[in-house]
Amino acid sequence: MSVDRCVHDLIQEQARATPNAVAIVSGNKKISYGELDDRANQLAHLLRSSGVGPNVPVALHMQRSIDLAVGALGILKARGAYVPLDPSYPAIEFPCSCRIQGLRWWSLNLAWPQNS
Repeated sequence: MSVDRCVHDLIQEQARATPNAVAIVSGNKKISYGELDDRANQLAHLLRSSGVGPNVPVALHMQRSIDLAVGALGILKARGAYVPLDPSYPAIEFPCSCRIQGLRWWSLNLAWPQNS
């Protein structure tokens, strides 16, 4: 495998090769490579239409989950910079601290239909 490839490109390649294969299992939920790539693409389009692009940091404040993976991949596909925020830190503090650090987005709340 080439080391100069981006993770979101590798996921997309795997989604094309084996779209129905399980990509992530989180608790009793799972998602296929095809669905993971589709959701990440939808989010990337939304982010790009909102001004996210190269060198634009986008923060995620959420527990480890399928949605976290979708969010991170979507940010990367939009060419933004994924900034993980500790989910144990009080969310009420994030708007202020993110303004200080210059983050454009301070949180994403992803709600997807429960197909899995």
